[in-house]
Amino acid sequence: MRDQDLEQRLRTAMEHAAPDPLARILASCAEQKGSVNSVENEKKTRIPLFARRRAVAVMAALVLVAACGFGWQSWNASKAVASVVSLDVNPSIQLEVNNREEVLSAQPLNKDAWEILNGMDLTGAKLNVAVNAIVGSLLQHGYLSDIASAILISVEDKDPQRASRLEASLNETVTAMLQNASGAAVLTQVMTYDAGLDAQAQSSSVSVGMARLIQDVMDLNGNLAFEDLAGLTMEELRQLRDIGAPGLPIGTGAASYAAQEYAGVLEIDSVTADVDPELDERTPYYKVELHLAGTGEFDYEVDAYSGEVLRGIPNLLSISVPAPTPAPDSASGGTDQTQTAQTPSSSAASSYIGENRAKEAALSHAGLKEADTTYCNAWLEYENGRPECYEVEFSAGGIEYEYKIDLYSGTILKSQYETFYAPTGTDAPSGGMDALGDYLETVFADAGVSAGDVTGLNTKLDHEDGIPVYKVEFRCNGTKYEYEVNAQDGAILKREQEQDDRTASPARPSVQAPAVSQNPTFIGEAAAKQAALDHAGVSAGEASKFKCELDRDDGLYRYEIEFKAGRTEYEYEIDAVTGAVLKAEMDD
Repeated sequence: MRDQDLEQRLRTAMEHAAPDPLARILASCAEQKGSVNSVENEKKTRIPLFARRRAVAVMAALVLVAACGFGWQSWNASKAVASVVSLDVNPSIQLEVNNREEVLSAQPLNKDAWEILNGMDLTGAKLNVAVNAIVGSLLQHGYLSDIASAILISVEDKDPQRASRLEASLNETVTAMLQNASGAAVLTQVMTYDAGLDAQAQSSSVSVGMARLIQDVMDLNGNLAFEDLAGLTMEELRQLRDIGAPGLPIGTGAASYAAQEYAGVLEIDSVTADVDPELDERTPYYKVELHLAGTGEFDYEVDAYSGEVLRGIPNLLSISVPAPTPAPDSASGGTDQTQTAQTPSSSAASSYIGENRAKEAALSHAGLKEADTTYCNAWLEYENGRPECYEVEFSAGGIEYEYKIDLYSGTILKSQYETFYAPTGTDAPSGGMDALGDYLETVFADAGVSAGDVTGLNTKLDHEDGIPVYKVEFRCNGTKYEYEVNAQDGAILKREQEQDDRTASPARPSVQAPAVSQNPTFIGEAAAKQAALDHAGVSAGEASKFKCELDRDDGLYRYEIEFKAGRTEYEYEIDAVTGAVLKAEMDD
């Protein structure tokens, strides 16, 4: 009903509530012919009390009608959707918001989201309050629990200015909340209303923010279908967009299934899996961690596009993998928290292929026989106290080979070979080696040093994964530099710098090993992270998969920091007291 119709009906109802005596009373006051009355003697004509009350009622009704009309318009506006805000991690939640920034509805868009919203009634709550409650629930349920995770906040609104304001406010609120809790990244995007995108999102049961991200990926690769991409997680879509969307990955669910099938634990209900997409690696894969109750944790790598298991232990139920036993602490009678390498049990060791077969696998891959080598050694390599693989090293024809071989199948997990090269000799291989001088100029310029100040220059030619790579080492002004340069085109693949151990270290205050928060002389993790980001020229929003640990080396405390930006991995060591960059490494 229109506001005008409502007002008219109220007015009509009031007019018919009682007869109107006003016209009859006024008529009795008309001029009378044939008689003249003195003003002094004539009684004043008065409107009866009930008529005056009736007039007041009419006026009150008109005021009520006007107020109702205004109230109707205000109530109607408070129920209209002005903005749509979606939060995507793996759970996807969509909030409809009015122009007062009050939540009209909170919609769980997948199974995980129902659990996050369980028991929460957010209708009528302020948007920031509702988002805080949702993020708190995500943290309680194990999402956004580490610095490698991320949340996507999308704001859709017909008013771009309002959308930008909401996006900035939510970004600030959630970033502050996660910095105190886990340091997880906050990604945001602003969208104008798109009826087609909204319809597509509803038909695919995804948020409008996720639909926008899917559309960005499809714009990069027109062969990808919306329905297929809708089955991926937000992190998978983000990585796909960053690398140019070369194809459709198998997804976290399929990767988990492949790892469990390979491990032979599909039928065990107690097995849980954590899956992390690594689509931006040189060989895209999914890292799958299988947790077996009472047994331990086992890592697998699954090819992101073929589903082939690249790394991991097959048929876990057929072997007995010993859990590491803490060594007793003789001083305290307790246990030492440092895990030591354990000798595998006889049942586990009997399933290993053995050192001889590991050698054979590596030599066969290199096209050699042991008789051709100068030396050939193999041994068990341990990680976290457990045998991880066989390490095989041998030398032949001036080339050194290094291999990692799977314990059970003999699969080649990693291969590397290198040959040494003296830049002043005459044995420079063809294919761009004459350009080494130009490459060195590029390296020196990247390091910000002058060739005349460089000392201890050492170069060699390696081959990694079949790619010829120059390894360049030099020192300058108390800093040691290490570079890896593609020998074919001169591209810098890796850079590392650290304080030259030949230079005396400046004196630093003696510190103990209490927690960082208890020692005011430490700069803290946040400052250390920022120092690394500033040195790398990377913003906090561009970085992901952050790791930060306080370590002690040669009596000095330093923060060891790792993070990724785009397709580049960074490793830093930051002085825990001064904030100086002690070591910086970049690997493409």
